Amino acid sequence: MTARTQAIRTGSGLGSLITYATLLLALLGWMTWAVMDQLPIGSLVKAVAATGVFQVLPGAMVWRAIRPRNGWLLEDLAMGFAMGFAIAVPAQTIAGLMHSRIPAYVVPLLFVAVFAAVPVLRRRVLEARWSPLPWWLGPALGLMTLAAYPQTEWYFKQNLLWSDKPWTPYIDTYLHQALAAQILTRGPVSWPTVAGEDLGYQWFAHAWMAHVTATSGVPLDHVLMRFLPAIMPIVAVASIAVLGLRLSGSPGVGALSAAFSMLVGSGQPWGLLGLQLPITPCRPPSASASRPWSRWCWCLPPDGAAKHCGVPSG
Repeated sequence: MTARTQAIRTGSGLGSLITYATLLLALLGWMTWAVMDQLPIGSLVKAVAATGVFQVLPGAMVWRAIRPRNGWLLEDLAMGFAMGFAIAVPAQTIAGLMHSRIPAYVVPLLFVAVFAAVPVLRRRVLEARWSPLPWWLGPALGLMTLAAYPQTEWYFKQNLLWSDKPWTPYIDTYLHQALAAQILTRGPVSWPTVAGEDLGYQWFAHAWMAHVTATSGVPLDHVLMRFLPAIMPIVAVASIAVLGLRLSGSPGVGALSAAFSMLVGSGQPWGLLGLQLPITPCRPPSASASRPWSRWCWCLPPDGAAKHCGVPSG
């Protein structure tokens, strides 16, 4: 028996139960915060269901088919989300180019059907095993997500879903919504705010948001301003920990990897006070403070095309 095999088998059934229960409670806590801060409960339920069925499920099947036989449930969930992201982006690209939401449903379900129907793939998926984890891993990772609290609080306060009073949203919020609307309705064919301009911009995250909207019916602003920030603390921490766990076979190394990423920031221990974490909903506040002239208002008409409809603020 190798050292790596021994490391993978550390932990106990009770320890795993404590770890997964703690992580679930942490995720529910972040989601509850989003619901208490304007996200409708119906939007949350539909977004979670769509992400689980059309992203995490096919992604987890792909990952279980290619990973070593021994692994962890946490690994399948985190890497399932990552693989599901890789499936959602081309699925939504095809859907946008076809001006139809049908491919957004069909492409992920095709992955599920193929991996369930092809004998060699089905056998790989079913033979993958879950090893136990130590009890302390879940509480440790849950606590690490709190490092994202300052910037998430700022983001929620800066970006409201509705208000009866004037407010200034973050400088790029409605630009990102317009980019996601472009991928949702037309695909990455042009810049949504400039006629005839190619979309020379990183748009994969916008395609992910568009895919959630296409498969759930949740409005884009709910996904951008509440659902995505609510799940990313857990997703980021778990994904980083899983990477360290898979490469080393040690839960301790996984936890240490997540701690360094969340708490050290840009190489200094006070990074958690700024926007230096793996989870950065938008650029640092200094960017908008230094460019008040560029805080333009963008409107999204029903067809999804952004139009400039305001004047510089500040």
